[in-house]
Amino acid sequence: GGLGDMHLAPYPCQAVGISFLHDIGQALLADEMGLGKTPQAIGATHRLWKKGKVKKALIVCPTSLKYQWQKEIAAFTDHKGIVIDGTPKQRKEQLHEFKTSDEYLFGIINYELVRNDLEAIKEIKVDLIAADEVHRIKNWKTKTSAAMKELDAPYKFGLTGTPMQNKPDELWNVIDWLNPRILGNYWAFRNRYIVTGEKFNKKNVEIGYKRLGELRKRVAPYMLRRMKKDVALELPEMIYNTYRVEMSPEQAKLQEAIQEDFMDLVKEIRLFAEKAQGEYDSNGQWVQPAHPQEGQMMGYFNMMLACSDAPALIQMSDSGMAAGYQELISKDPKSPKLDELEKICLENLESGNMKIVVFTQFVRMQQLAIERLEKLGGVEIINGSMKPFERQAALDNFKHNEAINFLICTDAANYGLNMQFANVLIHLELPWNPATKDQRDGRVHRIGSTHSVVNIIHILTRGGIDEKVEEALYRKRELAGQIVEKNEEERAEMNKLTAGFLEKLMKSPKKKK
Repeated sequence: GGLGDMHLAPYPCQAVGISFLHDIGQALLADEMGLGKTPQAIGATHRLWKKGKVKKALIVCPTSLKYQWQKEIAAFTDHKGIVIDGTPKQRKEQLHEFKTSDEYLFGIINYELVRNDLEAIKEIKVDLIAADEVHRIKNWKTKTSAAMKELDAPYKFGLTGTPMQNKPDELWNVIDWLNPRILGNYWAFRNRYIVTGEKFNKKNVEIGYKRLGELRKRVAPYMLRRMKKDVALELPEMIYNTYRVEMSPEQAKLQEAIQEDFMDLVKEIRLFAEKAQGEYDSNGQWVQPAHPQEGQMMGYFNMMLACSDAPALIQMSDSGMAAGYQELISKDPKSPKLDELEKICLENLESGNMKIVVFTQFVRMQQLAIERLEKLGGVEIINGSMKPFERQAALDNFKHNEAINFLICTDAANYGLNMQFANVLIHLELPWNPATKDQRDGRVHRIGSTHSVVNIIHILTRGGIDEKVEEALYRKRELAGQIVEKNEEERAEMNKLTAGFLEKLMKSPKKKK
């Protein structure tokens, strides 16, 4: 009990995790990815708050998950979380706000900033620290690990989908952060569980492990790990996660330039429509003349989307529209989205999700994704230039060949292919048409299987057009219906709507940090 006042009832396996964290107090929640470790940590914190034991909770997580945490805190409880972000001056103000205001139970910060703002954080009396993706501090030699160990709190939760039971030294470091008394001194620990010897003419090199069974028993009371397959019957069939990446300065400049040109075109089209007179044609159909550049609106939209994916896409484009923006793009432009894709895929592979489908609407983005992911595992692709039998062959290889971990698809894969054996689906952009997205999700959704849990991940660029599409289209599904009706006589209406809609998107208020 004790969770009756959470807005969303946790699933039974989550209720168990909430009790576990609450009762043990310094514990590792190591559920496989997709079981909702965030709501479990929020639920346990909420319960401790109700008992008066926690007044301030610090969440430390990867940068791309800070806003997801803030959202989930609001979705599950009446509490508020403040995100620590921005310039040193802004962060100082936010940390002060977190410290002094009763409004915020949660402060949310990323690992890098814990190092930078360590002194300011140490001045706040924090009762609970939750470290998300805690395997980020598995190495005791790093500055991040050292900074995390300088923060103290009576309650500590470590969350990870990556099992570390087979790497004693990494497990030691994470447990040492939770509570140094559990596994004690590193050198004594090392002597007991790690086999050292001579290797490459160096003495005392780790060459293996011993007594792993005993080590697992020692850690067991402080660690909970469930697998999706064991609790799938009580989970929803699809679990959604959103990772938000920060735009690079180059992306921001590029987006601004494209957006300005786009807004100019919208104005022109609007003036044209006001002046132009429609007429009936010989068949008695009403015809409204179209502006000659009307077709470019979608082009601008796609360029903004490409910009939030990877500026290199615009660089690689041979369209006349893209030519005007080349001088704004450096020789080897960064793509925070692709960096994040790599991290997410690596973490999934480490946590045992070996079959990952990636969707993008750009063939060139597929190319860039292949370059990133073939470092991590085998890759198959599906796109529109392949014949149906080639697509099927790629899918079969992805399915049956253990060495193939990734299937990278453009929307050509949307028709008639089923991928029910994949357990993770990553969208690199949100499609303009939500029906396309449902279709993608349905591809990997396992039909007729009892263990039908699929992790669906969106990677969005903060402040990018994809984030605006998410706000507008995916929160208001009814608007989506209007946008995709496309018979000829609705074309003019559709264009008006699209122009108006895109214009609203561009103007959507900048969120206050």
